[in-house]
Amino acid sequence: MELIYNAEILTTEISRSEDGYLLSIGDKNIAFKLSDLSPGVYSLIVDGKSKKVYVANDNESIYVNVDGDDFVFDIPRDDTELRSEATAAAGADDFQVLPPMPSKVVKIMVEVGQKVSVGEGLVVLESMKMENLVKSKVDAIVEAVNFVDGDLVDTGKVVIKLAPIE
Repeated sequence: MELIYNAEILTTEISRSEDGYLLSIGDKNIAFKLSDLSPGVYSLIVDGKSKKVYVANDNESIYVNVDGDDFVFDIPRDDTELRSEATAAAGADDFQVLPPMPSKVVKIMVEVGQKVSVGEGLVVLESMKMENLVKSKVDAIVEAVNFVDGDLVDTGKVVIKLAPIE
């Protein structure tokens, strides 16, 4: 798969190895072990050193935080299969805003009863020291806003619920 990091296109591949995984980036290979700690949180062991890793994604980018260091990998625009995989991996439901990892609500941009259009900003969430604007994927009406600015939101909690326009 191809990803973009710092405006450079990287050809990457992850495969299983005898005792873990192998990440190939161009001509460089990195052996590692990975264990799930919770949704979006992993224990990564590389060269015998353990690191805590947070991963989040949307249909545009993959966000990775390794021991406090942030990395953003953009998904090439023509890679629609990878984009849909990223959206599915984040548990995206068109009528709910669910953070893929623990987040802080920076700014709620809508009110209950408000009509929203595709692409309209709903909320700004901060994860891994990065602010992310979450936009509506559908034309809808805001049914519920379950948090306020400054709240901490755990993975799987519905921040904003939308309803279809009838």
